[in-house]
Formats: sequence, structure tokens, C-alpha cells
Amino acid sequence: KFFILFLLYGLLYCLYVALSSLKYFLRFWTGSMDGHGHGKFHILFLFFVSAMFSISLCSLLGYHIHLVLNNRTTLEEFRAPVFRRGPDKEGFSLGKGNLAEVFGDTWWRMILLSSPVLETA
Repeated sequence: KFFILFLLYGLLYCLYVALSSLKYFLRFWTGSMDGHGHGKFHILFLFFVSAMFSISLCSLLGYHIHLVLNNRTTLEEFRAPVFRRGPDKEGFSLGKGNLAEVFGDTWWRMILLSSPVLETA
């Protein structure tokens, strides 16, 4: 949960930086900075680095959400766990309950950093 939230918040931050520097990048690229364009390569660097990190984080986030939805680890994705009846790729899957098992039952628990609720009986 925490790693997926880390990837989500990192992606949102990189998208925010890329979109907020897009206006200045376009002005620099078209040459309409009215004489203030000399030495503004840090805008190019900021835009490209944040865009590349956004692409990387988006692919990582998509892959890890896929793993959570199927209730697998990275090792289980490449080689199915072996049980007494043989290898079963869906051996630990809970079906539709995988996401709720990791993030919680309600939507607001999914996006907040919260500790798991311990049941006392």
C-alpha cells in the first residue's frame, strides 16, 4: 500500500511540475521570451526531467496496481507458486476483494496513509 501511494504521489508531483513548467517551456521553444530567453536551459531541463519521471512512474504504478489487483508479488508474476496439486497462478487471488484487502473498504482509506485496523474479539 505504501509503495503504491508513494508512486501515486510521486506521479502527481511530477505531472504538476511538468504542467506548471509547460507554459514557460513553450515560450522558450518558440523564442517568444522577449529577450529573456538566454540562459533559460534550466526550464528545458526541468520540463524534460519531470516528463521522463512521469512516464517512468506511470508505468511502475500501472504494473504494481496490476500486481495488487491479481494479489501477486513480482516473483509470483514470473513463476507461479507450486501447491500440492501443482502450480497455480491464481492460488492466492481473492477475486474482487484484492484491492479492498490492501487499501481498505472505503474510498478515503485508499488515498490516505493509514495503519491497518486491528480487530479485537
